Amino acid sequence: MDVVKESPPVYEVQMQNGKGTYIDRFHKVCYSGQWKNNDANGIGTIQNYFTGTKFIGQFCKSEMVRGTMTWETGAEYIGEFSSNEIDGIGQYTWPNGTIYLGNFKEGKLHGVGTVKKNGQTWKVKYENGIQIE
Repeated sequence: MDVVKESPPVYEVQMQNGKGTYIDRFHKVCYSGQWKNNDANGIGTIQNYFTGTKFIGQFCKSEMVRGTMTWETGAEYIGEFSSNEIDGIGQYTWPNGTIYLGNFKEGKLHGVGTVKKNGQTWKVKYENGIQIE
């Protein structure tokens, strides 16, 4: 019988300021980056092994502000966040290569944008994730 030993998680309990790495007690979420007053603040990376998402970018008071979010499916979002949700101006790329560049609100396509697919480009308008133009 083979025994596999796991490396112990990295904990830096007193990382109030500076750089550090935190892994939650369930080993599902790992943040590595800059800290200020015990919050993720500055440049960092958060990997969620449960959902398969990874974010690299700017944090402020432990919230994602702007950066790149990737999914295991191959989808990618580059842009702004608010309250840890896709929100503001950004670019979403589906696994099939289709690209939407425009506005987002609370995690949904919202407002005016541009779609690029198979060498063609066209303008679109969304309201709460539903295309209206």
